[in-house]
Amino acid sequence: MKGQHTGEAIGKDLARVVEKFGFSNKLGWMVGDNVTVNDVAIRVLCKILDPSQQALVPHEVRGRCINHTTHLSAAHFVKALGIPKLLKSKQRLHATGAMESSDDESDDEDDFDINISMDIDADDYETEALTITDYDAGDVVGKLMAFINQLRGSSEGTRDFLKTCCIRNGSKPLELKLWVRTRWGSLSDCFQVAIAQQDAIDEFCVLADNTRTLPKLRKGKTWLNYKLTSEEWDIVTLAYNCLKVPASIHSTLSAEKVPTATKVYPHLDYHQSKP
Repeated sequence: MKGQHTGEAIGKDLARVVEKFGFSNKLGWMVGDNVTVNDVAIRVLCKILDPSQQALVPHEVRGRCINHTTHLSAAHFVKALGIPKLLKSKQRLHATGAMESSDDESDDEDDFDINISMDIDADDYETEALTITDYDAGDVVGKLMAFINQLRGSSEGTRDFLKTCCIRNGSKPLELKLWVRTRWGSLSDCFQVAIAQQDAIDEFCVLADNTRTLPKLRKGKTWLNYKLTSEEWDIVTLAYNCLKVPASIHSTLSAEKVPTATKVYPHLDYHQSKP
């Protein structure tokens, strides 16, 4: 499907398919995944095929798959942390399409449809997120992302200085990874690498501005401003400890080639029992 994946757009596309193959008089039910736009899509489809709204009455029956449920648990947990802008980033990706939808067909729930996959790359929607080097006060994730972007855009000598700090602090020099903004799994991965280099990153932010061999940042910026406080690192660690659980469960279940219902509760119980 091309264009914006709003509920209205999907509903109109479904209607075209039904009319093209001529089975509107045989339509009884449709099955989709649990993204909220599909609820809107079915309402739009029914209105198009049955303007009187007498024959086709959309009735939603939800049976969430386990992968989606683990995704939702992570999303709601991180939202509860109250970190500014953490959930707004994905909403901005769909803002244009949402404005094109009619008011009565707007998605009336937070869309927490997420992908825990660790092996992903940023697409065109994330281009801006890969270059942002500013952050708002109180935005812990934004501050960490801004630091990573600033570092990735700096000279090789600057990046080597962080590697030196890693070696000096006994941590393995790993490339800091960005959060692909629509993927909770990549956020977990980003946190994991950053936490492993916490002492090195703190030392880097303290020393880099006064290291003569390193170029100064432009526009009055300083590396020290990117230094996370101990409380901010606690938030990052807390979020990571939550996100790594569904990431691990999803990775295990999605690799199976047979039904996994019997493995769901043992996996959940195992991860909940870990400190």
